[in-house]
Amino acid sequence: MVYKEKLLNHNSKGALRGILVIDFSRWVAGPYCTNMLSDMGATVIKVESLGGDQARKQVGGNLAAFHTYNHGKKSLAIDFQDPRGKEILYCLTREADIAVENYRPGMAEEMGIGYDDLSKINPAIIYCSINAFGTSPPEYANRAGVDMLVQSMGGVMSVTGMPGGPPVPAGIPIADQNGGIYGYAAIMTALYHRAATGIGQYVSVALIDTMVFSLSTRFAELIGLGKIPQRLGNAHSQIVPFQAFQTADGWVTVAALTEEHWKKVCEALGAEELRRDTRYGSAKLRLENRESLTDRLNEYFKKRAAKEWLDIFLKADVMCAPLWNIQELISSELILDHGFIPTVNHPIEGTYPVLQTPLNFSKTPGEVQGPAPLLGENTHEILTAIGYDKNEIKELLDSKVIKVANL
Repeated sequence: MVYKEKLLNHNSKGALRGILVIDFSRWVAGPYCTNMLSDMGATVIKVESLGGDQARKQVGGNLAAFHTYNHGKKSLAIDFQDPRGKEILYCLTREADIAVENYRPGMAEEMGIGYDDLSKINPAIIYCSINAFGTSPPEYANRAGVDMLVQSMGGVMSVTGMPGGPPVPAGIPIADQNGGIYGYAAIMTALYHRAATGIGQYVSVALIDTMVFSLSTRFAELIGLGKIPQRLGNAHSQIVPFQAFQTADGWVTVAALTEEHWKKVCEALGAEELRRDTRYGSAKLRLENRESLTDRLNEYFKKRAAKEWLDIFLKADVMCAPLWNIQELISSELILDHGFIPTVNHPIEGTYPVLQTPLNFSKTPGEVQGPAPLLGENTHEILTAIGYDKNEIKELLDSKVIKVANL
């Protein structure tokens, strides 16, 4: 190795320490994937255009999303189209382990950074493409795709929201996050194969495919019952009760998966008459009579405050949970105890919290390696490591082939 050792974060922790990643991705799905790689110890070089990842310029000026998905990386700002810029990328490729991109199919190839381009330079490289609709058929593959469009086509919006109400997307970018997580899984599988054979490969993830794989019980509802799943609000599609109920001052969520669970719910509510009612005598009957049962359960839940019900249910071993908003969640004793929201120090933004990959390892724990980089923050460092001298770097900078952050 000529320069890889000079680029690696030797103080990083995690099983992927020593792995070098070239990250061509932007927005959410790709950066989400490479952020996981970084948290697990890999050194991630975020290759950005001279204008930077579009997420740096979010409408409204909120940079929190960029910081959330790009912490711990190094930024190389470069003109992809300039032959001198491509030469820098090809030089990095020679000793890189992984490359990740999430352009529309064909764009990476047009830019000269597709799998065929990079694997010729480094046959051992693992190259991951994340896109919205796959590479075929062309009438779908060529479409631009962002999270909500994929949720719309991926069935999520057809089953999210209140019965009879308008379609609603999930409250988080579930399609983008799926793409990042499944991309990470694909890369890990390819790394295992390479460890055994020394051979790299191309792996790809289509967001729409991950949505199909995520259908879970709604797929079972369609296949097993022959019914097209519909919006059910906060209720479960096949189990009653299994939903959020409004109390005298808030909401609690209760689940009764078995007959024993149903018995405990009725006892805790003081609703023995519901358990004796033959209309609700089995899981199948409760599902068939969902509306009337839910109405009657609502009458009980409104008699007490949420905290009172939770205390009663927990003592009765009823499956239950409070309904937390995001502030309540991240400030809860539970999440603070798990320690996956560390703080980092940024040279401009100051101290702020970020989200760490929630994977626990007994021998190789990961960690957040640092804040998100400024655009071009590591350009000089990276070019120096791969052999460019001061005069060459100055010439590239003067020619606007590269950009260096002003710290």
